Amino acid sequence: MLVAMNAFKGALSSIKATRALASGLRVGFPEAEVTQGPLADGGDGTLEVMASALGERARTEYLEVSGPLGGKAKAMVLFVPGEEMAVVESALACGIALLPSGVRDPWRATSYGVGELIRYAIERGSRTVLVGVGGTATNDGGIGMARALGAQIIDNEGKAVPPGIQGLFKVSRVLPGEIPDLLRGVKVLVACDVSNPLTGSEGATRTYGPQKGVRPEEVAGIDAAMERYGTILERDLGVKILGIPQTGAGGGLAAGLKAFLGGELLDGARFIIEQTGVLKALDTADVVITGEGRMDSQTKKGKAPQALASEARARGKAVIAVAGSLGFDLLEGLPDGFSAAFSTCPGPVSLEEAIQNVEKWLFFTGKQLGTVLRVGAVSRMTAVETGHPGGSEERSYGGVMVRKASNSGLEVLLIKDRFGVYAPPKGHLEPGEDPAKGAVREVLEETGVLGKIVAEIGDTTYAYLDPLGVPTRKSVTYFLMTPVSEAGPTPQLGETLDAAWVSEDRLFNLPSYPNNAEVIRKALDMYRKLASS
Repeated sequence: MLVAMNAFKGALSSIKATRALASGLRVGFPEAEVTQGPLADGGDGTLEVMASALGERARTEYLEVSGPLGGKAKAMVLFVPGEEMAVVESALACGIALLPSGVRDPWRATSYGVGELIRYAIERGSRTVLVGVGGTATNDGGIGMARALGAQIIDNEGKAVPPGIQGLFKVSRVLPGEIPDLLRGVKVLVACDVSNPLTGSEGATRTYGPQKGVRPEEVAGIDAAMERYGTILERDLGVKILGIPQTGAGGGLAAGLKAFLGGELLDGARFIIEQTGVLKALDTADVVITGEGRMDSQTKKGKAPQALASEARARGKAVIAVAGSLGFDLLEGLPDGFSAAFSTCPGPVSLEEAIQNVEKWLFFTGKQLGTVLRVGAVSRMTAVETGHPGGSEERSYGGVMVRKASNSGLEVLLIKDRFGVYAPPKGHLEPGEDPAKGAVREVLEETGVLGKIVAEIGDTTYAYLDPLGVPTRKSVTYFLMTPVSEAGPTPQLGETLDAAWVSEDRLFNLPSYPNNAEVIRKALDMYRKLASS
């Protein structure tokens, strides 16, 4: 089993959260092999996780920088001398966790300290600087960061704009100033913890502004000011910003890093998962347990647990979410990749009580999960020892139906099964039915679309657990099909959650079973070859 927790913001680091849950899991399931892989996504704890993974290859240095509200903050920079690389965590300079309890002031909060950390890393010889941008108390679009590095952000009188959101309303022109000389030969990577654009309904201000202290009546005006700022960045620096995913990360800090420093925006969770070896650990794990302090609809927007769950599901792994609190929007429909979700809180509690007991409750939750998983494992062993017929190989037949889309691309007909996974329809033959006829019938029953067979694609094998939890293999023969009529698609009542034509550019971003991608690619290649002959 793999335990990989993100930080419980303001309460527990990802390393401690992972350790607490894993410790409980080992008590509940002592025979289990448990691997720990703390997570980060560019937000709080990114530097600590990277330092733990890099070990002796890295060293940390401390310096005093400007805090979010103008005071001083003691922050770290992680150096990897052998790679001429440094890691900077924005939350250590302008994070919400640095603010006094109950204080939120995005109108003044500045990212200036982040610029100071970047400058320090470059002046110490780093040629690559990785900047994690999550967890900030700011919504200044990176204005403070850019000023610390020598840029000029001025109003219509040629004066420097004030810090924070105030500056967004005043900015009239931006000049790169000293930045081109400072950044010569330096590559900036930006680990974004969310995928939101800079502005709009899913933008930085509307989505995250309220948790930073933006009042409801202020949201529209600030978003408009951010939109104008983005237009000025594009005009004066020649870099496309508006409408670009991830530019809203860190209250728009990602947009500033991209515009002023030429920063390359990365999926922070995916990048760090790869760098720390967690992705490799998935290959040998049967079950993955992941989570963070709170999981809700924002979890889907690039957070580390969602990124790990997507990777795990693509490998056919079961994923369990554990969080301090679960939003109702998450419980109503688990994000793709998750099998189940649990809260660590034993009942209605205050935030203060939850923070005080987080480590103890994580341990307890891990212990309960371990006990349940052990019961399941013992049941499977008993079923095998008593001669349960599981473990045999079943055979099914199905179809990959392909058609041309209105934009001249290709679309594939897929179902969404009861586990929330997309796949070509398939099923068992009825008595006396031949494979081709059975495949056409199954596609029609599960999608409402009648097709005709064009060619046989071949066999693929799936592994799954039968109702008693015994591992079973299913071999499926797929046929390439094309639609005969335009009816449907409609899901089969009680069997499939959805049936839809999916465009080729979206096919391989959906949660799917491990072998589906290969089968679908074969079908598309065959369709194109037959269409061109």
